[in-house]
Amino acid sequence: MLSDGVTAIVITLLVLTLQVPDLPRSVENGVLWEQIINLFPNMIAYFISFMIIGKYWQIHTYLLRHIKSTTYQLIWINILFLFFLSFLPFPTALLGKYDNMVSLIGFDICIALPAIMLAFSTSHIFYSKHFEEEIDEKKKNPMKLAIWKLAMIPAISLISILLSLYSVTLGSWAWVLIILLFLVN
Repeated sequence: MLSDGVTAIVITLLVLTLQVPDLPRSVENGVLWEQIINLFPNMIAYFISFMIIGKYWQIHTYLLRHIKSTTYQLIWINILFLFFLSFLPFPTALLGKYDNMVSLIGFDICIALPAIMLAFSTSHIFYSKHFEEEIDEKKKNPMKLAIWKLAMIPAISLISILLSLYSVTLGSWAWVLIILLFLVN
């Protein structure tokens, strides 16, 4: 499936945002540890992006497994979802490298756009009867939860943007909410 392939490539590109320090082979332990600690912001940005992309993939896979037919609109919503998803390694690298409002707001916007497209896709499938069978209560509840979680990502992005106007560090901590949100089933 194209979506699985794009997601795999995006996650692979994401890890390339973590650069091994360029030091002499015989570097002292303390110097190497210092360089690794300096990579901590990059690792945090990688972790957040990886977890969010993983959640996007989980919801997207669930949806595609259960649809019986597709529409022109659904195909284009999916293409836009993949377009926005494929861009995520860039703002992730910026956020890891630069501790400023521009990189955080760019990350916030770019992380929210795939969620918006996936929420459109989920709603389109859910409300336009494209499921393989009648939607029973067993399938309705995970779909409603998925739509709710997807809606929370742009909301948390907005909170992060507003907080970053006051403090970039405070705006960054809003993303802990996303990870906690995903841990709740």
